[in-house]
Amino acid sequence: MNPIRKEGKDFRISKLNPGDKVFGSKTKGEFFVQCFEDGLEMSGSFWKSWEEAIIEVEEFMGVADEHRWANHRWANQ
Repeated sequence: MNPIRKEGKDFRISKLNPGDKVFGSKTKGEFFVQCFEDGLEMSGSFWKSWEEAIIEVEEFMGVADEHRWANHRWANQ
C-alpha cells in the first residue's frame, strides 16, 4: 500500500471483499474512499461503483470539470 502524503491532499480507494463488514455491519458499497489532508484522515465513505468513488475523490481534490474522469471520451466507451 502506498504511503499517504504528509503535506497537501491525498486519497486512497480500497475495494472490499464480498461479505466484508465494518464495525459489524455491511456497507452500502464495496469501494471505500478515504480522504486525507496533511497526513490526517478527513473523511471516509463507501460507494457502490468505481465511478461514484472517483467522483468523490475528484470533488475532494478539486479537479476542474474539464479534467474529470466522466468527461473523457474513453471513459464513456
